Amino acid sequence: MLLSFLSFYQNWILPSLIDLFLLSLIGILGGLANLWLSQSYKLSEVSLVTPLKYLALVFAIIFGYFIWDEVPTFKTLLGAGLVILSSFIIFRRELVLKKRLSVSRHE
Repeated sequence: MLLSFLSFYQNWILPSLIDLFLLSLIGILGGLANLWLSQSYKLSEVSLVTPLKYLALVFAIIFGYFIWDEVPTFKTLLGAGLVILSSFIIFRRELVLKKRLSVSRHE
């Protein structure tokens, strides 16, 4: 943070109030997202929470397309498809394992 002041004399433009508000909002929401992710690791199984973290890549592709008009490449779409497919496989596996555990406990 202190080193960022070295760029002050290199045509640095002071952000407007709207930009400062948006940057602050990004920081606050990013901090809350990390707090909630930590809480989800605490309250749930890691194998269920971790795939949701990787879905952020898919949302980045979607936001990039609609907000910045970035057209994803075939490799990007293939990677996003693999992330979504693996998330569904993990959720399904965890549901089956949970059912097996609950049946064996009642026997």
